[in-house]
Amino acid sequence: MKTVLIATLIFSSSTLAATDCKNAQNTLQIAQCKEQQTVLAKKQMKQYLRKAKSAYQSQPQASKAIIESQMQWQNYAKAQCKAVYQMFAQGTIVSIMTADCDYQTVKQRTHDIWRDFLQTLSGDPLLPEPSK
Repeated sequence: MKTVLIATLIFSSSTLAATDCKNAQNTLQIAQCKEQQTVLAKKQMKQYLRKAKSAYQSQPQASKAIIESQMQWQNYAKAQCKAVYQMFAQGTIVSIMTADCDYQTVKQRTHDIWRDFLQTLSGDPLLPEPSK
């Protein structure tokens, strides 16, 4: 039993790593590619959030508000993508649609962090504008 589980995990990991996203042709491959994009997008969001928190560390109330807004956003994103899941729960496209929801909400949040917390009065942002 353990051998089957280990083999399954190894196969799943190698399949994910081996997915050619430029030529993804089926639901599983497309969803895996979207999940890979989401991992990268979350890394960028964390980078922008860290920069925003450090930019306002001398203003404890502002820093606390940024942290609170992120926690509230996480609740929103979870609810948003749960609703998308429910809309497509009966179809095979559900994995693609929910993975895309995750990706899109993270990309939008990163842009919101940049717009709201990383702009300066001089017009020079603390980090470059992220792609939407």
